[in-house]
Parts: sequence; C-alpha cells; structure tokens
Amino acid sequence: MAIALGSHFTLVLTEKGNVFAFGENCYGQLGIGNTSDEIGPVLVNDSEQVFNGEEPIMLSAGTQHAACVTRNGSMWMWGKLETDRRDNTSRESRWRPERMYSAVRGARSAAVMVACGIDFTLLLTEAGGVWGHGSGFEGQMGLGCTAILKYHDGMTQIDPACFGGIDSTGVSMVRIGMIGVGSCHCMAVGNEGGRLWTWGLNNSNQLGYECHTESKSVNYYGDDIQCTPTEIDSTTFNIVTDTSSEPDPITFVDGGAGFSVVVTASGTVWLCGLCEVYRYGYQKENPNEDEQYENFERLIGSEILGVGGARTAVCDGSRCLIVAHDGSLWGFGSNHFDCDHRPKRCDDIFVDCDQDNVMVAAVGHSHSAVVSTEGRLYTWNSRLPHFKPDIWPKSRTPSLGAMHDMCVARKLFFPERVGLWNTTDSTMALIFAMGIHPRLGSAASHRVLDVELMRMILNSTCFQCRPGTSDGLRRLMGMD
Repeated sequence: MAIALGSHFTLVLTEKGNVFAFGENCYGQLGIGNTSDEIGPVLVNDSEQVFNGEEPIMLSAGTQHAACVTRNGSMWMWGKLETDRRDNTSRESRWRPERMYSAVRGARSAAVMVACGIDFTLLLTEAGGVWGHGSGFEGQMGLGCTAILKYHDGMTQIDPACFGGIDSTGVSMVRIGMIGVGSCHCMAVGNEGGRLWTWGLNNSNQLGYECHTESKSVNYYGDDIQCTPTEIDSTTFNIVTDTSSEPDPITFVDGGAGFSVVVTASGTVWLCGLCEVYRYGYQKENPNEDEQYENFERLIGSEILGVGGARTAVCDGSRCLIVAHDGSLWGFGSNHFDCDHRPKRCDDIFVDCDQDNVMVAAVGHSHSAVVSTEGRLYTWNSRLPHFKPDIWPKSRTPSLGAMHDMCVARKLFFPERVGLWNTTDSTMALIFAMGIHPRLGSAASHRVLDVELMRMILNSTCFQCRPGTSDGLRRLMGMD
C-alpha cells in the first residue's frame, strides 16, 4: 500500500514516511489544501499539522477521496467523502487530511488497514474489527437491511458476530486479518484458515453466491444487495486431486466494478462476477455473450505464473494486475495490455527502464502503477496499452508516450525510494559504521558505543509490521 490510485490521481508513500500526490484535484483528493490539479508530485505532509506529525504507513484511494493509516493506529481521510445519492448532491469536501478514527485504550484498537470504494471506506483494526464510513446504499456498511439507503458520517463497526459468531465474553470467534473492496462491495478474510466473507452490491454475482433471503434487499435500480457479511463455502478454494481435497487458505482479496479476485496460499487466482472480466480471463466460444459467474472459478496458478504462483492481484473497474512470486507482472481485463484470452505477462512494457522485479502494483480508473524491489515507481496509462511506463526516481531518459511529464517528479523523488520495506540507506549505515569502527571513525566521539545498540538502532529504521499481521496485508505492503 505504498501507492494508491483513484480516478485520475495518484498517491505515493516513500521510505521516509512522506506522502506525495499528483493528478486531478477537483474535490481536494490530493490532500494538499486546495483544488488545483497537479501534473507533478506535491508533498502532502509538508508540516507537523498534517497527520498531527504521525508517520503514515499505508494509503488507499477511492474514486474521489483517499485515506491513510498512521503508525500510531489512526486513520485519516480527505477529498469528496460525502455524497447523497438520493439527489446526487455532494457535501463539503475536505482539502486536508482529517482524523476519522483513533485508537482508544480499552475501547478501540489501533487501525491496521484501510480500503476505499467508490464513496465508502472500510477499516480493519488490530483486534480484527471491521468498521465502515460513507455510503451504505448498496449494503457496504454490513449493518443489515434497515441501514441501507443511508449515509454514515462517522465510523461504525460491523457486528463481530457476523464473522463466525462471538464467545461467552462477546469476543468474535474469528479475527479478521485482511479486508478488500470493489466499487460497491466488500470482502473480509479470517486471519487463521483464510475464511472469506463478502457483502454489498451483488448485481453481477461479485459476492460469489446468491443473496440470502433473510438478509437480502434491493437498491434503487432493483439490483440485489447482501446487507450483512456472509461466508463463502470454505471448500470452494480447496486443492482437489484424484485422491484428496486439501484446504488452500485465502491470503489476498480485491475487487473491481462487478467482480472479485481471490489469491490462495498456493498462488492460485480465483474470480467471480462480471462477464467482461472473464472474457479476458478465458477464451469463450461466444465472447460477446452476457454471462455472469455466480461462484468463484479458478483462473490461473503456478502452472503458468511459475513457482509460487501469484503473490497479489489488484483490481479496479474491469482490469486486474497480478504480481507473481518471481517478481513478474501479469495483466488481464477490459482494454488492458490487449489481453484477448488468458492473463498475459506484461514485463515487456518496461522498455528503456532498469530490469527491476515488481514488489507491489495498483490499478486506478484510468492508469496503473507498480513499485519495484528497489523502490522505483513505474506508471502508465491503462487505456492505452501501447504506451510505455515512466519511472521514478529517474535513471534514464523518459520513454516515449509516457503518461505524465516527469520533470518535476525527477527532482522530488530522486533522494527517496517508494515503499517502507527498503533496507537501511547506505549513507546512514556508513555513518553508524564510522561511529564504531576504529579506522573509519578514529576521531568520532561515539566510537565506543555498543555494537548491539547500533544494530538495534539500524533495525528500527526499517518498517516492521505489527505482530499477528496477516499474510495478505504483509504482501500488500511489500513486506513478503
């Protein structure tokens, strides 16, 4: 979650905890205090007042709003947060990040992950609680059928009993370890065993099942809505052979407009929902047939992606990018990389750039981006697959047809790598070495400092996930 792509805007988190934003800004979705569009990156946390001086650790972007989780467990939001769909009016936008959730000792645990949909936001806490903010018009808040057709101004927690029930002390039997959202639907994965719950809009069977009668409603258009989280059959993703059927726990989830993607521990990718995505995932006899898939179906695995299979799969609209364990990038979906049938390996788009392996990927409404293992950011226009990506920090001449003018970006991003997983900066390591090595630092006043203390200081400069963080969240943040 070092990069987040919305509708025509991009957010980037660097190794030093700086958030940069560029692109369309009509609702203040860049968080820079105005509504001026920016062609190059602008620093969001440019003062101690932004995020109250707290260090950002992950980002997410919706259509016209964005969110951030800081190291102390707070969640901040900005942009167009509130829309009343009944008359399509928009309330006042926030041009600067505003704290929407904070940990309260003994009452609320720290925020660990945030995911933004079209006009709603889902939050995951360290204790495994799931909270929502924004539109509940398609049941995204998971609060039951009486809560739909409402906008929720504050953070509201989904009843923990929805996720496997509660024990005698009122604690949920299942701790949620990862969340994911599509345009108008939600997903939650249990931290142990990979159990999956989905809820929200189900007009294209993106939830992976038919809505249950007792918790089903419809929106203004007559589309089916699942009002509360409902668990997918745990055997759906099993590894089946002639002699056995072994569980294959879910490690990663994401969704687009009318479809959902699941990645399992074996590196297998599964999809359900809108036929438009499936036409690019499978070769159909009649690719124009109006077909939807109620249940999850296997798309691809290690037999094509290589050893380990898929690590993550990220989606938006009708496009999807798959990051394989070997660092290769694959893509499929509507008007994306000209993929006609099965997912296509996309490494060839990195022309005139260093041969980096991909660490994380993101897809927006009109563009895509990846961050390499070396902390370099590549971005390109999803709607024009013949365009080649550009790269930050600059190491070579910009490739022709790049989506953005990178002249400003080159200067701003050169000293900082993208992502929090990067190893300690070499200059910092040299400074510490000069403090303890008799030859390098013979005149240094602190050369007698304990070596173990130095190692502790060095280790603390690298980002660490909280104990108990789910595998899927670690992968999304590039920590795996």
